[in-house]
Amino acid sequence: MGTGAGHHAVIQVPGTDRWYIAYHCHPLGDAEGNHREVCLDEMHFDKNSRILPIKMTNQGVATQPLK
Repeated sequence: MGTGAGHHAVIQVPGTDRWYIAYHCHPLGDAEGNHREVCLDEMHFDKNSRILPIKMTNQGVATQPLK
């Protein structure tokens, strides 16, 4: 996993309350400042609808067919 989530976008699965964040990060140990990894992780909210901290993962999210 890399560092620094940047230039993100938020996606809602139509007709659901499932939200995802797409972002890029810098690979760990890579000194080249222009290298990026694209990441997709699920967003979660507290009881007041505030976004909980995003947990950057190596596996991302499960595939989900679009209809």
